[in-house]
Amino acid sequence: MRKMSWCSPAIVLCLLVTGVFALFDEDIRYKPSICRRKVKSECDLGICERDVEIECYHGVCSNHTGECVCAPCWTGDRCDSLQNSHVPVFKQQTVKVDVNIRDSYSDDVIATVRAEDPDAEECSYSDSCPCANILYSIEEGNEDSLFMIDPRSGEIRLSRGLELKDLQDAVFELVVSAKNPVHRTRVRRRLVNTVDEPSDKAASTMAVRISFSTGDKVEAEVVHSRRRRSTSGVPSEETFTLEKLSPFTGVTDVKIGEKVPLRLVIWLPVQSTNMRVELLTPYESSAIMVVCDPLFTHIGANYPSFDGSSVTPEYYAHAGDFRYDRVVLDLGSVTNTGSNTADDVPNKIHLDFTVILQENNATKYGDSYMVSAGVSYGSDLSSVWSGGTTFTPVNDTGDWSTSSPVLTISGPSEMTTQSSAIFNIDLVLKNYVTDFYVDIVAEQYSNDPVMKVCEFQLTGKGGSYGCMPDELPQISSVHDNTTDDNATVLARLDFGKIVNTGLRDGNNGDDENKISTEAVVYITDSSDIVNGEKYWLGVTITVDGSKIYSNQQAIMALTTPAPNMTADPVIEFYAVDGYTVTIGGTVGFVISIDIPENITSVFIVDLSMPYTTSNGAILSICRAEVVQVGHNIPCMGSMTPEFNQEDGQHADYIQFNFGGITNLGRRHQTDDSKLTVLITAELLAEHPDVSNGTEFEVTAGVRYEMSDKDILWVSKAPITAVDYQHHEYLDSDKIPKFKLRNRGKDYYLYNNSAVSLNITVTIPPETTYTPVLLNITAGRGATDRRPMFSICRVEVVEIGSNFYCHNLDKTSITNVSMVEGVAYEYLVDLGVVTNSLEAGMQKDPDDGSFVVEVNLHWEDHVELVHMENVTLTVEATYGPSGTWHGSMDYIINFDRPEFRQDDDAPQFDLTLGPSQSSFLRAGGLAVYYLSVLTPPNSAGTYWMDVVTPNSSLSVCRSHLVSAGRNLPCFETERPVQYLSYEEDGHRDRAVLDIGPVKNIGTKPILNADDNKMVAEVVVKLEDIAVPPDNLTEPEVQEFELTVKAGDTELYTVPKEVHVDVRPAFTNFTEIPVVTLTKLNAEPLVTIGGGVVYNLDFYVPYGSISDYQVRFFGDRVDPYRTTICEARLIQTGWNVPCVNGTFLTTIYNSTNDDDHIDTAFIDVGTVANMNPYGSVVASELNKVRVQVVARLENNDTVMENDQLWLGAVLKLNEHNEYYLRASFNATEDNIYSETSPQPQFQIYRPGDNVVMTIGSKETYYLKITTPVMSTPMTVNVTLPTAGNEAFMTITDMQLVRVGVNYACYHLYELEPVYNSTYSTSQNDTAFINLGIITNHGTTHYYQYNPEYVTPEDDEILISLEVQLADHPDLFDGAEIIFDVAFDYSLGRQTAFNETVGVSIVGDERPEVEFNITMPEYDPMVTQQGDLLLTELSIHHVNYSSSHAYGVVIYLMLPYYLEVDPDLEIEGPPLCVKTSEAGVKFHFAEMYFTDTFTMWFNISMDPNRYLPIDMNFVNTTVPMEIVYYKRDGTDNDGNIVLGDVFKTETLILDLSFRTEQCFDVLGIENSFTIQDCQITASSYLNETYSPQMARLNSESGWAPAIRDMKPYQGNDYLEVRFGGLHRFSGVRMQKEFNDSSCVMSYQLSYSVDGIVWYDYDQTFINDYNETLNDSSSLNLIPVPFNGAYFRIRPQSYAVNTTFPVMRFELYGCRRTADIDLNAACAKMEFPDYPYYERGFIIEPETGSVYVCILEYVDGPTRCSYSLDNGTTWESMDNNVANVIGLEPETKELFGISQNRRAIMRSGNLGVTWSSMEPERYLELSNSSYIMETTRVPFIDISGEPDDFIVATEGDSIFFEWGAASEGLYRREVMVTHNGTAPSEWELMGLWGYP
Repeated sequence: MRKMSWCSPAIVLCLLVTGVFALFDEDIRYKPSICRRKVKSECDLGICERDVEIECYHGVCSNHTGECVCAPCWTGDRCDSLQNSHVPVFKQQTVKVDVNIRDSYSDDVIATVRAEDPDAEECSYSDSCPCANILYSIEEGNEDSLFMIDPRSGEIRLSRGLELKDLQDAVFELVVSAKNPVHRTRVRRRLVNTVDEPSDKAASTMAVRISFSTGDKVEAEVVHSRRRRSTSGVPSEETFTLEKLSPFTGVTDVKIGEKVPLRLVIWLPVQSTNMRVELLTPYESSAIMVVCDPLFTHIGANYPSFDGSSVTPEYYAHAGDFRYDRVVLDLGSVTNTGSNTADDVPNKIHLDFTVILQENNATKYGDSYMVSAGVSYGSDLSSVWSGGTTFTPVNDTGDWSTSSPVLTISGPSEMTTQSSAIFNIDLVLKNYVTDFYVDIVAEQYSNDPVMKVCEFQLTGKGGSYGCMPDELPQISSVHDNTTDDNATVLARLDFGKIVNTGLRDGNNGDDENKISTEAVVYITDSSDIVNGEKYWLGVTITVDGSKIYSNQQAIMALTTPAPNMTADPVIEFYAVDGYTVTIGGTVGFVISIDIPENITSVFIVDLSMPYTTSNGAILSICRAEVVQVGHNIPCMGSMTPEFNQEDGQHADYIQFNFGGITNLGRRHQTDDSKLTVLITAELLAEHPDVSNGTEFEVTAGVRYEMSDKDILWVSKAPITAVDYQHHEYLDSDKIPKFKLRNRGKDYYLYNNSAVSLNITVTIPPETTYTPVLLNITAGRGATDRRPMFSICRVEVVEIGSNFYCHNLDKTSITNVSMVEGVAYEYLVDLGVVTNSLEAGMQKDPDDGSFVVEVNLHWEDHVELVHMENVTLTVEATYGPSGTWHGSMDYIINFDRPEFRQDDDAPQFDLTLGPSQSSFLRAGGLAVYYLSVLTPPNSAGTYWMDVVTPNSSLSVCRSHLVSAGRNLPCFETERPVQYLSYEEDGHRDRAVLDIGPVKNIGTKPILNADDNKMVAEVVVKLEDIAVPPDNLTEPEVQEFELTVKAGDTELYTVPKEVHVDVRPAFTNFTEIPVVTLTKLNAEPLVTIGGGVVYNLDFYVPYGSISDYQVRFFGDRVDPYRTTICEARLIQTGWNVPCVNGTFLTTIYNSTNDDDHIDTAFIDVGTVANMNPYGSVVASELNKVRVQVVARLENNDTVMENDQLWLGAVLKLNEHNEYYLRASFNATEDNIYSETSPQPQFQIYRPGDNVVMTIGSKETYYLKITTPVMSTPMTVNVTLPTAGNEAFMTITDMQLVRVGVNYACYHLYELEPVYNSTYSTSQNDTAFINLGIITNHGTTHYYQYNPEYVTPEDDEILISLEVQLADHPDLFDGAEIIFDVAFDYSLGRQTAFNETVGVSIVGDERPEVEFNITMPEYDPMVTQQGDLLLTELSIHHVNYSSSHAYGVVIYLMLPYYLEVDPDLEIEGPPLCVKTSEAGVKFHFAEMYFTDTFTMWFNISMDPNRYLPIDMNFVNTTVPMEIVYYKRDGTDNDGNIVLGDVFKTETLILDLSFRTEQCFDVLGIENSFTIQDCQITASSYLNETYSPQMARLNSESGWAPAIRDMKPYQGNDYLEVRFGGLHRFSGVRMQKEFNDSSCVMSYQLSYSVDGIVWYDYDQTFINDYNETLNDSSSLNLIPVPFNGAYFRIRPQSYAVNTTFPVMRFELYGCRRTADIDLNAACAKMEFPDYPYYERGFIIEPETGSVYVCILEYVDGPTRCSYSLDNGTTWESMDNNVANVIGLEPETKELFGISQNRRAIMRSGNLGVTWSSMEPERYLELSNSSYIMETTRVPFIDISGEPDDFIVATEGDSIFFEWGAASEGLYRREVMVTHNGTAPSEWELMGLWGYP
């Protein structure tokens, strides 16, 4: 394994400050390593690998991941942040060295010092580990530079040139320091938990005492000495010394202003080496000493190739004030040729420089300061030497004398207007230090300046100020802002504090101490100037901020200019990029004027574009500017041209009126006298005269004054328009440049966060390109082709200033590709792009650039992998054929980002919203806004928590509302968790997980809002906060908001809310707006479909009120509609404290049954948080409550019926809004609702379904619909052959119904299964889902958006199929079954599913059985009882073959019998009884066969066993034998194969032989109450059911309906309320023996629903000898029941009706009696119901007859519209016709359930339900014709009392009822009266 090296390929040298190298100073730039990692991406040929580059500054690239792995001492993603944890430490504090000068040489190592750094444990001593490298320096005791120390090794030697003999008996005490090579002023983040807490100044020191003697040398234990000799003249290694020169040799003290000469000696062996030198002086707030005049004063002859004059010093001032404390000289490659190796001089290089002590308030006089020199050398500059010399500042300011400055000004005494001139200002300063600035002031008399200062600059300095940099004086100016050109009326040169170095050397001459400046002054053409008047130019010098010295000069102004130009200027006019211009592009025109020197003249430049009077400008001038002003014409200044728009829109003419221009002639370089103007114009594509090949002319003119005349210079430029790129650029400097730049600090894309990059498109000057297109594409998954991240914003954010005519309107940005609403591809078309400048005119490359900002957002994608790359590609095309490809990789990071050490801290501010108050009434709201200023260029995780610590405050909203543009793709919808600790519906806490937030901004912050995200917090004051009485002071409420940013930044602030005890608002200044609207505009609803209504109420601004909502179904007949769902689904932004999730809907029924037709929601207190507003009916104020109802498909709803839904909104318990809305029913599908296309899917159990015999598989059928209403059926068809099915349907279930389907919770699946061969093998199934209505409203459900899923729109049905044991199946066979969906408009979608067959050969049947006797209890079962037995046989799940020859053996003893009346469900059955018991046999049993039979086992019916046995123990064995099929014989008969048997089951059939013959208490009304005895009818109250008790005064007699189908079917019923066993009936005659029942039948029931008839008619044999004349009949086979009926069949001869009194015998079988169930009675509205009757419409003669169909049956009606000739059956929903309204001929009836009024408006042909009010009103007013009721008794054989007549003038009909039926006769009207015909029987009563 290769050892990993931390050595950097290049170490850049920085120099020592007080003995410490500045290796990592902020001014030094490193060239990073490039880590390349392989990532896979798509390319044209498939999947390709490509490199992604990552900059790595101090580290190595991992061979495994390609990431930058940091070297020790470095941290950060790019290893660019220094981390120093410890400082070096000496183990010893003192060492003594004795040097024997007789045994030593001058270049011997005298001593070696060693320090240790704990950081070395993590890295080796190398240059790439600055925190572990140790550099040594001599801090004290070496003032004469006698010693030098190797900074790396710690070896101490004598300085070059010294002899040991000169140091005999000398003793030196040196202080040596050990430091890390880190610049002491560099700010670094350090580890918090380090022990020694190092600082940049931290260092360890030790004392070294060196003595020289002639005695024996004694070595201290830490001293290392080695003998090394250098060859004469050439050193054996690189040698450097830093030494003070005379007069400071050996001098330490230095005074302010003293120039200290120093020399760095470079002495090299024969070699070539790269070399870099750095000179450093100390500084605090500014330089303590400055470096001046570095100069190579000696270059040895052995360095012939080194040219010191070519080395340019680089000056640095840490304070930025041009007082240089650091100088860097890059010597490049230095070669010692070794031509002369004998002498030292040819092998040395001297670099001399001067340092000057400044006056600095931070200087500590008496302290030592070091001036350092450092050299890095070697091929990679990795070797370092440093040396230093110390100085001690001495303060002698008390000895200074001061003198006043001398200020002189010189220049012309007269000037003409519009001319300029030079004025020289000289300063003589003879003080050691002067802090001053100079002002030049132009005299002003009005707002129209007379003169202005064009330029003010330093032009010279005497020798005393030779080291003062020319850049040091800072110029500033004051403008007269009232003028158009903002003339400079005051200019200042601020020198600050400068040091005079000449005075220290005795230089007192004026020239030596002079500072010269120059000002250029311009005389304007102000109207205030008076010819010949003198105007003053003033100069002041301000010293030490308060001492002012001044001078001035008078200038006579001459108002008559005298042009003195005798030679014509040189003028050029041309188009920048040629005269062919692309249509829609721009062209730059240049007018260049080279003005003769030393003249003044007036210049006017204009340019005219082609123009047509009909269509306006052809070229439009976008911009005109002066792009070049020569050095000799400084007063040119800024010039605002004048534009002209002849067509009112486009500038077609431009003029520059420069006025007077003076060429000062002060310099004679190229372009010093030149004035250049650039005019940019667009060739208008929309102009009708512009087309390919058209030509135009552009005219330029220059007017100027000669000394003797005015000149107009004119030139024309021909322009040709083309519709293509007019040039093909081949030069590389004419090719566009493209650059991608990440806008963040790192490349991480965090969860739900974003990244941003800039695409910079640089168009070179003098070029036009069309088109310029950028295709930006986000990477998509390899398998899941959805985008792995989305492009959320593409925007052109910068257009370079060179593109004057280009604006955003000329660019287009198009989203060209989306997947599932996620944009992943954009096309940016920059249009025709022209950089109309010449190359030399462009000041900044950015001026020729477009910047496109692209923001990318995280998408949840299954293929995202932590720390893997995702790629954005950019494909650029430009011009006819130019292309460029680039990409940017981002790293997926699943971690939550944390702030870095160098990030700024986020700033937080929580304020109350505008117009909000913290004083709240009960129910009131307070709105707060949290502003978070995120640090620029940072990534962090944010989290916000709002807590209300008590139940009197609740938090309603915690929501992000906005974010600045530096937070790209910011989504304000973030997950928030609301918590209610008391579960009272009030939110006590809101936790907003903002998650990762990436800021891509930069410093400095120009607009703080760009970096802000703002959250809104709304709190509500609950009612409990208000005291119950006026005497208690309300408590101040408080909530707390906490923000966590990263792991450390916490911001917590409490806020108080004060209680206003006044009542909440109840009186509205503006009432709420309320609407009830249908979800869609369709007025019809399909019968069986759903309908959705929205109740919207708009809460007035600033109001607080209580709201309740109630919905009602159809009021005509509540059974016509069902209310399925009612809920509050949406609230506007201004109503945040209403939450539908906390509200409970109460559903109810107006009829107190299971049919839901009302819904109630108590919304509670609702407040509008916005106190003011204009429009109440705004979405912001809306609360929406939605109701979903179903129009039932039953007999109460007819075609075109109008139905109503009602709503009530109640406010504050006393204000109510009533609303209702109607719709009409239709049986048709509504096209607008039913035309959309549903989607269907079949989900298989696997890709390839293979089944074995008997196995089952489940398929899922999914129906997905858009918002629509449609009928829906499902048909499943399986294949069959030879009277058997290949597959069978074993089950179909409704798995789920999406919540978007109306009444989804009421859906039921009732598959209709069918077998082609009428077996149990169901091979088809049909499902009718009815009308399914998808209203789609959960997508608008505001409160639980996370619950919205695609399943909301889906109906899922499971289909289970089983592979049968078909004889035609073979291994490998394939069978196909079909699934078809039929829906509206006759559409069908069908699927074919293929199933493979696998037969393994070991198939076998497995059968099991189950026998149950639900009512069997051996302790209760009596002799003679029948045990209802259920026997079920079926295949087990793992059975793999059909069963044949199945025989069931039930081995009954002789006294038990099986009732031969069996009920069978399954195949045909044979039963055989023998002494061994009963044997049941059937031929075959399919997998799907479940053989079930119900039979009675009679317990000793023949009474073989005596009663005195009491209890009979009986056990019965049972088992089943069956066979497997072994093929068929020649006749096709099945051959039985292997035999199988179930386990034998032992049944316990024990029973009792006790008697059961108790009196059950019919006679006793306390035992059997009156409510328990009912009857199908009764004759009258005398013979009511309750009179049927034994020994009563009368008895029960049924109504006399002595005809079919009523005869023998009337009954008397006793409801016992619990199970009884019945064994006998005693029947008694009427109390006077006049009537009696001669025979009767019995029925019984367990539940009152299913009734069983006892198969025997009982005959009464009354014993007349008894006093009670009764007859007792024993029931041969007693039975059990809770309900008992007696049906009289015959009665005594010579009596007209039966009368009976009775008692029952038996015993009670249950302990508890339910009297409520026994006495339950069905209540009906008081409508006039009857059992038979008729009504005649007198005008038309229509006849309507209704009659009871059978006892307890419905009443059926018929009608005739032709006086009884033909008859029609009436709608079965109508039970009775009860009345007729004569005028309207409306018929009224009662529904079969006797609960609704029916109406017919077409003489009974069709009927519909109606509201009962209208009928009741007509009935009460007697304005209605009632039906004639026909009784069953007291009616004659011919019509008598029940006669109704029709209307007619001469003939009419009479209808009458008699006992046999309904009669009719014709009546003629004569003059004598009427003549009726004979009665004709039109129909018999009753049914056959």
